[in-house]
Amino acid sequence: MIKNERSDAKASKRNQLLATFFATIGSFGLGTVLSWPAPTLPQLSAQTCSAECRDHLVLSTEQQSWVAALINFGAFTAGPIAGILMPRYGKKWTMMLLSVPIFIGWLFLIFACNVEMLYVGRFLTGFSGAFSLLAPGYIAEICQVEIRGALASFMQVMTMMGLLSTYTIGTWLDWRRLSAVCSVIPLLVILCLYFIPRSPMFLLSMCLKEEARSSLKFYRGGNVDVTQELLKLQASTEESKNVSTVRAVSLLSNKTYLKPLCISLMLMLLQQFSGIKVISSYIVQIFQNAGSKFDANICSIVVVVIQVTGTSISVLIVDKFGRRRLLILSEIFISIAFCMLGTFFFIQESHLPCPTPETCQDQVVTAQTVD
Repeated sequence: MIKNERSDAKASKRNQLLATFFATIGSFGLGTVLSWPAPTLPQLSAQTCSAECRDHLVLSTEQQSWVAALINFGAFTAGPIAGILMPRYGKKWTMMLLSVPIFIGWLFLIFACNVEMLYVGRFLTGFSGAFSLLAPGYIAEICQVEIRGALASFMQVMTMMGLLSTYTIGTWLDWRRLSAVCSVIPLLVILCLYFIPRSPMFLLSMCLKEEARSSLKFYRGGNVDVTQELLKLQASTEESKNVSTVRAVSLLSNKTYLKPLCISLMLMLLQQFSGIKVISSYIVQIFQNAGSKFDANICSIVVVVIQVTGTSISVLIVDKFGRRRLLILSEIFISIAFCMLGTFFFIQESHLPCPTPETCQDQVVTAQTVD
């Protein structure tokens, strides 16, 4: 045992909570990227923008669709890049490095003078999608087992907070100023992550045992004896190296690997095809076409407040009830909600008269986009 270490000292959670917050700032940025089109596209649409905005950028319906969708291509590109960077630099530095193209993407959006610059900006900001993998992974590597589940789920809370902030700020600011505010997030990621150590597991994988001990003491407290936990992490690291040598053929032929792989892929497939990203991008236009007497921006804020509340509750109870039960319950409510939304658009398109042909066309286009 090293001097000043006490075997009976209780591990501190302060630095673990601080590092979790720093790691999920990028997830907050992901929320701003996902929700940016909602307050922005109405300002760039020929049907809804004011006379002043028509002196600048006005987008067709097809161009608006590309602006909303291109972040998915960015996220698809960022995944393999993160996979290359993580084994060499660790999750901390990978998040910092990916924040650079994200910031450049926001600059393209701030100074966009044509639709091509909007496309490039949305593609680069789509790199923030990698934080949905990196942040929970980093948190799982630095946190104690008893709080790991809740803190790893905090990433989703921060994403919802990012949506809420964008919808709220977008109610009062034009889209260029909104982009300028959002561009601060990747800079905060770099600044905050710089001051916390890399994860002990990554340092052990690089054979940096003393640095790993120092990192673990930072996250557990200076007086805590981390010798036993360090030995467990070493064993886990060696086991991970053995697992990483499994070939792709074994993943597809061995039932031990095939079943969890199929379950994971199916869950991700269903999540992506649920359409939540599309709704997040067009939620303001959805409420506008619904003919609500309330302001569409205020309605979108209310929706995200409900999302933040639900996600926060899940973080508090995930370790008690388990992810499987919460997942099943949430999917039931999602199915009911989508049935209601689909029924609304069906009735709107099929039975309700429109005041003008232009209004009908705009309603059909939005409904098709969401569908």
